[in-house]
Amino acid sequence: MIQVGIVGASGYSGLELLRLLVAHPRVQIAKLFGNASQGKRIEDVHPSLRKMISHDIEPFGVEALSGIDVLFVALPSGQAMDIVPETLAAGIRVIDLGGDFRLSDSETYREYYGHAHTAGEYLARSVYGLSEWNCETIATAQLIANPGCYPTSILLPVLPLLRNGLLESSGIGITSYSGTSGAGKSLSEKMLFAEVNESVRAYKVGSHQHIPEIQQYLKTLSGVDASFSFVPHLLPVTRGIYTTIHATVQDHVTAAQ
Repeated sequence: MIQVGIVGASGYSGLELLRLLVAHPRVQIAKLFGNASQGKRIEDVHPSLRKMISHDIEPFGVEALSGIDVLFVALPSGQAMDIVPETLAAGIRVIDLGGDFRLSDSETYREYYGHAHTAGEYLARSVYGLSEWNCETIATAQLIANPGCYPTSILLPVLPLLRNGLLESSGIGITSYSGTSGAGKSLSEKMLFAEVNESVRAYKVGSHQHIPEIQQYLKTLSGVDASFSFVPHLLPVTRGIYTTIHATVQDHVTAAQ
C-alpha cells in the first residue's frame, strides 16, 4: 500500500482528492495536515466524507512525515514552496495541486502570481503532471506539478492538433468558464452569492496566472510556438470548467477529416 499524506485536507481540493484516494485500492491515508482545521476530524470538516474516512487533522511538520511515501500539497499559491524542499529532502515524493511548481521561470512566476518564488531551484526538477502527455516522466518523478484547471481543458484538445500540423499556430481564441469553488474557501466580497448569482463576468483578462502555463506547455509538449488569446469567466455554479476554443485549420485539412 502507498502511504499518503495530504497538506490542506480541509479545502475543496483536499476534499476531492480524498474522495478519489479513499477509493483507490493501493492507497492508504496515513496523515492529514491543516492549519485552521488542525485538531479537528476530517469527517467533521467535510461531513460528506463521514461514511468514507475518519481521521484526525494535525499541524504540518517534517518530523510528522515518517512512514509517508507520497505527500499531496493542496494549498494556495505561495505556500507549497515553503514545505516542498524539506519534504523532498526527507525522501518523500510530492504532488503539488497548486501552481507553485508549474512554471519553469521564477521571474514569470513573480509576474503572474504577484510574489517571489522562494524555491526557484526546484522548478527545473518539477515534472508537469499532464498524464496523457507525460506519463513516463511522471512515473519516476519526485516532484509533480498538477496542471491547472483551465490549462487542462485547453491543452488536452489543442496539443494533438498542433503536434500533428492540423492547426495554424496563430490566432487561437480561448474562452473559458469556471464555477466558484475554483477560487477556494477563503472569503472575499466578489465571491459572495449576491455578487456572483445571475451573472457571468470576465476576470483577470490578460493577467491570469494560467496564461504562462498554457503558453509554456503548448510549446514544450507540441513543439509549436503558438499564439493565443485567453479570456476566463466566472459562472454562478459550484464547480466545473467549460472551454470553447476557436482556431484555423491548416489548408490541407479537409471538411471530411
